[in-house]
Amino acid sequence: MHDIQQKVKQDNRTLHCISNGFVCLKLILALALVWSIGMIVSHRKEMRTRKHWKTITPAKNSYIKAPKQFRGLNQSYGSLYPTSKQNDTLLKVFANRTFDDGTKTGLSKKTMMEKQRPETVPIENLRDFLSSEQQDCLLWDKQPNLWDIDLEPQIKLDSTKFLYPGLIWGPNNQIVGLWQSIYLALRLNRTLVVPYFHAHYTIGGGTIRPSQRIDVERLRHFVSAISLESFRHICNSSFDVVLQAQTTHSSTLKDFEKDTKMNILHIDEARVSNEKGSSQLRITDKEQIPSINIPAYPPNTYQLTYEPWLTSEREVLRKAYNTSAKCGLYSAPFNTIAINAPKGIARALSSSQLISFNATDREIYSAVVDSVRRPPAVVKTVERYKAAVFRNEPYVAVHWRYDFKDWGGARCRPDHPNKYSKMCEELRKITPEDVANGIFTSLNKAKVNQSAWKHVYIASPPILRNFANKVVEVLQKLNSYVENPGIPLDTFLMERYQPCWKRGEWSNEQEIFLLAEMEVLAQSEWFFFAPGSTFSSNVQPLRWEKKPNKDYQKKFEKSVYEIAKNAMMKRTGLR
Repeated sequence: MHDIQQKVKQDNRTLHCISNGFVCLKLILALALVWSIGMIVSHRKEMRTRKHWKTITPAKNSYIKAPKQFRGLNQSYGSLYPTSKQNDTLLKVFANRTFDDGTKTGLSKKTMMEKQRPETVPIENLRDFLSSEQQDCLLWDKQPNLWDIDLEPQIKLDSTKFLYPGLIWGPNNQIVGLWQSIYLALRLNRTLVVPYFHAHYTIGGGTIRPSQRIDVERLRHFVSAISLESFRHICNSSFDVVLQAQTTHSSTLKDFEKDTKMNILHIDEARVSNEKGSSQLRITDKEQIPSINIPAYPPNTYQLTYEPWLTSEREVLRKAYNTSAKCGLYSAPFNTIAINAPKGIARALSSSQLISFNATDREIYSAVVDSVRRPPAVVKTVERYKAAVFRNEPYVAVHWRYDFKDWGGARCRPDHPNKYSKMCEELRKITPEDVANGIFTSLNKAKVNQSAWKHVYIASPPILRNFANKVVEVLQKLNSYVENPGIPLDTFLMERYQPCWKRGEWSNEQEIFLLAEMEVLAQSEWFFFAPGSTFSSNVQPLRWEKKPNKDYQKKFEKSVYEIAKNAMMKRTGLR
């Protein structure tokens, strides 16, 4: 009986185990099914994502598929190449990495042409590059009204008299005109009105707000200044005097009226002053507008010319523009005052230093030029570009401006001899090899180690892009350290910041690119500038380094035209 009872207990335990086994098996099968479905969904999601991945080609036969942050809106990067030395690190660090947006990197093989040079981006900065996108975009956001912030300028000017710069021609000519306007405001003791600017006619010529061309806050820290809107309110939407820098066309004055929404050509008779010494406005087509009544200076005894016709002594300027009228337009300034200052200097005043009205040109003009800088968003963006492309290493910058359609359009006409005629003749003979040989020879003569300049940036009009690319190719043959150009600046800007511009209401993308390119040139260690171009000449004053002894020293600069001409003459045997 005992044996039978033991048998029954054993059979019950067996049945219990079998029953539990079926439960466990069901549970295992269910989990396996859920896992399989999850893998299928994940695989399909990854396949959909991979369709949108762009290829980033490193050296050594491998490439990374870019995470979402590198997928551009309108253009493909296609040029973010890590160096061969970085490749192992790249594979270890970024293989199958999951980024913040959930996308992953993947690796695969790709054959590259033998001896193809890598284009570079610092892997150690790549994560920082990605994570800083939102922060950088804030730089481009529409700023609060800068004029609501009270600032104490270093130089206080008369707050009852004003000077509005009526700027003309291209963007860099406008900056020169602004420098001259600030200088005149200081000499005449008039508060500056910060003007509106215009884009270059080749990119639409639209109106540009001051904050999108210059660092307004920096300028206001330097000198007393007000906004155009405040000026219009103070002056009841009308100028009451024109200070002429040169004779102008009526259409130019109409443009000023359109920009400012203020009357110039026909002002209220009650505003017309009878100050001794005023003259009628001198315009080239007066017969088209016979009833102009606004007073103008200088008096008729002065001859207005395109070349400098006024010296910079304070008393000379005050005599030419001897008016107490409140709302003044300074019309068409551009190198019409002979300012006695060394070319190409920009030095800030110390925080405690003030300029007297009788200070020297060197003191005043160098501080004026230093006060006009590019917008903070542009400067910060170029710093990001330098980190990504040049690894924050020193680089050579070249400005090759000489296309015969725009720059040479008026200068190089065979039927119109001028001071540029010989230069035009020589430029037609210069090849990319001449430019490259000139750069290489100049840096060697300056005893710059070849390993010190691995990066070359060439700024040129789009029509000369192939010429610029050939210059880099020749430099790579001359100096084995020179790397392929990294991400093109325009691609970098468009891929990374285009949504920021729309959000911040930046109105002209090409204008942003030109400002950024000037900043790249300004921050270079070695600069080959283009004589005859205000694009280059406006970069040069800002290329001063402050040394430990608090003195300033000019960075390396050479005329790209001169060094290329010398190489061409050596090649051809000309003298």
